[in-house]
Amino acid sequence: VCSSPYYYACGGGGYFGSGGSGCTSGCDESRTIKVVGGSSKLNSFDTYGSGGGSIVKVNTAHGGSGGGKIVINTKELKVDGTIRADGLSTPSNTHRYAPGGGSGGRITINTNILTIAGGAIISAFGGSGSFAYATAGSSLSYLRCGGGGSGGYIYINYLTGTTNERIGATTKVDGGQPGYSGTLYCKPGEPGHIEIQTTSTKLKTSLSQNSITVEKNKN
Repeated sequence: VCSSPYYYACGGGGYFGSGGSGCTSGCDESRTIKVVGGSSKLNSFDTYGSGGGSIVKVNTAHGGSGGGKIVINTKELKVDGTIRADGLSTPSNTHRYAPGGGSGGRITINTNILTIAGGAIISAFGGSGSFAYATAGSSLSYLRCGGGGSGGYIYINYLTGTTNERIGATTKVDGGQPGYSGTLYCKPGEPGHIEIQTTSTKLKTSLSQNSITVEKNKN
């Protein structure tokens, strides 16, 4: 995602999807230098998230770290807090370089009995890239922009569960944002993925863009 020591901006880390591309030299169509983001790890999900691209020749211009790998195997699990494997964002860099954001990691939950309380958060989103200018000031002609990291992967497998009402948990596997919005070539990371498997006939689990909802099956 940043293979040359002469790049001044980097792409984001890849995981479920690809990391967003970074760009330099103004990030416009006439003279941009585009730096691709990290590729998807579709065949290697049993790994940690990928770090965002770092500037090779500058020790302080590191990309965001990739999210961790969390594996929970238990007979019974109640989620009433937060489980995170998020990629880290990169701050705007004072050295005029723009590293990329880290990808989300992986969360795996295998349990017999699952209880999700209201307000629970399960997330593996990508970190955001940074931006900088090649010279003093803020002219867009000298913009450098780091790409966002890909979203991660959340897998939940349970046999049965308990709930007395419709319960929603916030889930986040969004790709990270680019360091600077509104350019053609600095891109967010691609979104991650959530997968749920269950044999329960008592509960109905549904997924929307940013939430898991568990409720009693009325059938």
